[in-house]
Amino acid sequence: MGDLLNAEVKQGVEHIYARCASVPTTSALAEALYLKGSEGTDPETGALYCKAGFVSHLEYSPEHPYWIRHAGHAVGIWGRSRGVDSRMVALSWLEGSYPVITPANSPIRSVADLKGKRLGIVRSRDAGIDRLYAQQLKTYATTLGTAGLDLSDIRLVPIDRERFDPHSLDSHDGRRDRLVQDGWHLLARLTRGDFDAVAGRFPDAIAEAVGLKVLYDTRSHPDPLARVNPSVLRGVVVSGPLLRDRRDLVVHALIRLLKAAAWAEENPWQIAEKLSDAHAITEEQFPAAYENLSEGVQLDLDPAKIAALRVQKDFFLEHGLIDRDFSVDSWIDPAPLREARRLYAKARTDRPERWFPPEGRR
Repeated sequence: MGDLLNAEVKQGVEHIYARCASVPTTSALAEALYLKGSEGTDPETGALYCKAGFVSHLEYSPEHPYWIRHAGHAVGIWGRSRGVDSRMVALSWLEGSYPVITPANSPIRSVADLKGKRLGIVRSRDAGIDRLYAQQLKTYATTLGTAGLDLSDIRLVPIDRERFDPHSLDSHDGRRDRLVQDGWHLLARLTRGDFDAVAGRFPDAIAEAVGLKVLYDTRSHPDPLARVNPSVLRGVVVSGPLLRDRRDLVVHALIRLLKAAAWAEENPWQIAEKLSDAHAITEEQFPAAYENLSEGVQLDLDPAKIAALRVQKDFFLEHGLIDRDFSVDSWIDPAPLREARRLYAKARTDRPERWFPPEGRR
């Protein structure tokens, strides 16, 4: 998923920047802090940018060879498996709540009781890779594994997601309305018995009113490789042509993300406020949905995150979400982030007032 910012640089390079509209990222925070409004001029590069809408996946076409995408890893893995010329240049990890729920009056009392049961799974036919399907599938695999079960022990019941106008998600209200619509559709089918359980998160008030119980939440699993899903592990993926032709733009984008991440460490209590306008949940709902936002927007290429990326790529391959294997190690390029860190550290030393504006101070 992504809100696209179409930027035309003074030197004549046009590139597309996408960030995830459904879950918090460093890019969403940087946009809220430093790129005010839906269009304007980037104050640091002179690039013109404007919001170009919402898409279910980034179109990797020759007409748009220059792009940066910061979102869950599913689309990046899918593209790379199809031969898209890209590099993964940074990763972030944000823990969250990903529960499997049943009706409160269900005879299912434990994960072991799911053996032979029907589990609902959302399917979007118009997506290159179905991110939500991939996320629910991993949630089910992790949940079942805690009882010595696997996906062969249950029956998946497809839930076709209704087609929608992508531009309806350009606004906060549009994203909220879509989330509410999807949520009520899931709940209606669950409560009328179309399936026995479903992976999904609902506000406490709704869960109590409808009568739901959490059977298992993958956030409680002790193994991060089991907890990882397309929303937990996010990546900054860059097109090969942009990295080769305008490496300076890539490095600048990473510096801006590092700047936003530093702001988050200094102002952890303000992150939800900054992000609430860009997402379909309220400021008050962030603590229940996500853990430690200030840590979750930090960028690196930590070996543990890379290992999780390999696990996810293998999971996608095993379950037919991608058709071709590839080397994760050759996909990753640590050099741009290393250069961005060096330049950012130097700039903070030479011009601290630029990197710690009044809104970023305690």
